[in-house]
Amino acid sequence: LPQALGKGAFGFWMDPTDGMPGQLPNTNSDPAWQNLYQLRLYTSGPGQSLDTARYSSATVKIVGSQWQQVFPEVVAEATTTVLTSNPASPQDAGTPLTLSANVTSAAGTPTGSVEFFDGATSLGSANLSGGSASISNVTLGVGSRSLKAVYSSNAPTQFAGSQGTLTFQSNQAAAASTATTLSVNPISGPAYENVTLSATVQRSSNNNALGAGTGSVKFFDGALQIGQGQMTASGVSVQVNTLAPGAHSLTAQFIPADALIYNGSTSAAVSANYDAPACTTCIDPQTVKVTVPAGGLSITTPYTPNNPFNLGTMVLNGGGTQFRASENFPAAGDKLTITDTRAGDLPWNAYVTTTDFTGAGAAVIDGSGLSFTSVTPAYIAGNALNAATKPVVTSNVPSVKGGPHKFASAVNGAGSVYIDGALTLVAPTSTTAGDYTATVTITVG
Repeated sequence: LPQALGKGAFGFWMDPTDGMPGQLPNTNSDPAWQNLYQLRLYTSGPGQSLDTARYSSATVKIVGSQWQQVFPEVVAEATTTVLTSNPASPQDAGTPLTLSANVTSAAGTPTGSVEFFDGATSLGSANLSGGSASISNVTLGVGSRSLKAVYSSNAPTQFAGSQGTLTFQSNQAAAASTATTLSVNPISGPAYENVTLSATVQRSSNNNALGAGTGSVKFFDGALQIGQGQMTASGVSVQVNTLAPGAHSLTAQFIPADALIYNGSTSAAVSANYDAPACTTCIDPQTVKVTVPAGGLSITTPYTPNNPFNLGTMVLNGGGTQFRASENFPAAGDKLTITDTRAGDLPWNAYVTTTDFTGAGAAVIDGSGLSFTSVTPAYIAGNALNAATKPVVTSNVPSVKGGPHKFASAVNGAGSVYIDGALTLVAPTSTTAGDYTATVTITVG
C-alpha cells in the first residue's frame, strides 16, 4: 500500500496480471516469485503533486525477518589491501617479523579478516580493527619469499575482497660464535684411574647453552684424542682411564652439526697431573740361566770306499816320460765343507795327506806324485765366514804324501765354508797297467 513520506511515497506492489512482485502478502503461485516483493519509490518536485507515472523500484526477498535485495544486483565496493613488514626486508632468516595489512575502501572502513601467506603456506589470520590487521613473531626460511595478505569481508555485499603482496628477502644468518668450557674431575691422583671430562657449549652472543642435536665434542690430551660424545641438553660428559703418570693438558673441542648455524670452538686447557701407582716391591732381581753349547768342528766330503773319487784314466805325456791324471776336487756338484759351531769363534786349520796308490799284486804308484792345487774358498752367502771380515786363507800342496800338509785356515773360524781345488797324479812310464787306489785323509783342527 502506498505510504506518504514527505515529498515521496513507497509501497510493496504486485501486478496480478503479469506476475511481477507487488502486494503484501505475496500470493503469486509461480515458484519463481515466491517471497519476492517490489519496493517502488514515487517522487515529486516542490509544489508538484505525486507523479505516479514515474518511480524507481527494487526487488527484495523476505524470509522471516531477513531482507535481501535481489534486483538490481548489489555491487560491493572495491577495497585495496597493502601488506607491510616490521622490520622491513631484508633480514636474516629466523628474525621475528610483524606482518600488517591495511584495507581501505571508498565506501568506508572495511570489516572482516585477513589471512597471511608465505607462498601457499598460511602464516595465520587476524580480524580487521579500524581497517588494519596484523600477526607477530613470524619467522621465514632462507631465500626470496613471496608474502601475501588476503582480505575477506564479513559484509560481502558492501566490501569486495582484495589482497596485497610483498617480496621479502630472508638471508642466511652468519654462523653464531660459540664458547666451550671444560671441567675435569679429578685433576690429580693416581694414574689410570677413572677421570670424568665434562664440556658445556654456549652461544657467545647470549650465553644460552646449546642442546641436543647441535653437534659433538671431542676431548684431547695434548694432540691425542681420548674421547668423544654427542651434545645433549646438559652438554657432553665422558669417562676415561688412560691418563698416564705425569702432567697433562686437557681440552674440549666443539664440532657443530651444521657449520652454517654455529662456529666450532675449543676450551681453555685444563692442567692435570697424575701419580705413578704406588709399588710394594719396586725392585725384584731375577736370575736368568742360559747354556752355550760347546759345538763342534767338522770337515766332510761325499766320498767313501764304496763311492771313491775318480781321477780317471792316466794319459802319457807328449815326451813319453810319465803318465798323468788330473780332476777338480771335489767333483762338480759335490762339496768339501768345513763347519765350525764351537763357542768362542776359535781358529782352525785344515790338512791333507795320502798313502801310496796300490794296484794288483805288488804294483805301487808313489803317493808323492799326488798334488792338491788351485785351492780356493767358496763362501756361502750370508755366512759368518766371508772374504771381507772373516776370510779363509788357502794354500797349494805340491805333494800330498807325508805331512799332514795345511791347505786352509781361519783365525776366527765360526761358520761354514766350501773348499775347491784340483788333485793331480803323475807316475813313471814303468808303472804297471791297472786300477790303483789310495787313501787321502783330510782333517781339521
